[in-house]
Amino acid sequence: TDSLALDGGGNPRLEITGARFSPPAVPLGSILSVEIRVKNTGTTTLRTVGPPPGTTYTTQMNFNSFRRGGDPAAPPLYFEQAGYWRVGVDFSTSGRPFPIRWGLGHDLAPGEEAVITGTIQVLIEQTREVYFWAGVAQEGVGFPGGQVGLQRIIVSY
Repeated sequence: TDSLALDGGGNPRLEITGARFSPPAVPLGSILSVEIRVKNTGTTTLRTVGPPPGTTYTTQMNFNSFRRGGDPAAPPLYFEQAGYWRVGVDFSTSGRPFPIRWGLGHDLAPGEEAVITGTIQVLIEQTREVYFWAGVAQEGVGFPGGQVGLQRIIVSY
């Protein structure tokens, strides 16, 4: 036997300290603004991957929708990479957990905070009320922290 040393190890943990969706009512096809505040409360640097903060989604997209040069045959730019951290947005009519995800902007050191903003074009026609919430995604691991900032958004036609 031999000993093994792990360099740079630690306990990874990312907490959402605030999440806001605005405005509380939007006409179909309009933009919902998102602001998510996070803090690295762990003991190791958290690696992240895009899409970058500020990226616009529609409610019909997910993080795999972005392709090099817009070519639908190209592989996704921002696929799930095990161990990387992102924030996500889910909503009551989505087809998968946290389809909308943004990177943290840069790798976050322990104690460091970040504000991630983005926009979502609301194209949901089947219901007048849609609930949106934020969460943390540790790719390949899960969604620690649950639903944060649950908000009802009224969609008008």
